[in-house]
Amino acid sequence: MPYVGPTLYTLSPMLSLKNLADRYELTPKQVRRLWENVGPLLGTYARRGPQGQTLIDETGLPIIERCQDLVRQGASLPNAVRTVAQEMGLNGHSDKASDGLAKGTDDYVAIAELLKVQLVDKDHRIADLTTERDRLLNIIENQGEQIKALMPGPRTEPRRSRFEALRFALLGR
Repeated sequence: MPYVGPTLYTLSPMLSLKNLADRYELTPKQVRRLWENVGPLLGTYARRGPQGQTLIDETGLPIIERCQDLVRQGASLPNAVRTVAQEMGLNGHSDKASDGLAKGTDDYVAIAELLKVQLVDKDHRIADLTTERDRLLNIIENQGEQIKALMPGPRTEPRRSRFEALRFALLGR
């Protein structure tokens, strides 16, 4: 490892989600599900890498391993995550780390209602933007017609050559 100067802490290696899949012998879908549930508990142990991939600090692995142990003992993943959150001292829903946890059927109904409201709002915004677009197209069309009306029509007399124009300017004929 190259020398990067004095540090107050040691840098531990970061693992990608693919590394987690290899380490715990999980499929990519299982790793994604694990990350969706355990991710909020990892907090500072997880960050985005240079290419946008999710990286997890090795010091956060005990949290994942504890969840995996509980799942192997028969607990569902959301229940295992809740248990680990309680073991970590995170009280219910008051902490940011537990906000992403599944909270029950009532929460899913509330989320569904919120999504319905957002869809209706999106439809209204689309209708408003369509109306505004049509109004602006009408303005452009009307101004185009006004510009055409102001432009001079076709010439009725033939163009003079330069010589004729000079003779007319000098002699007036």
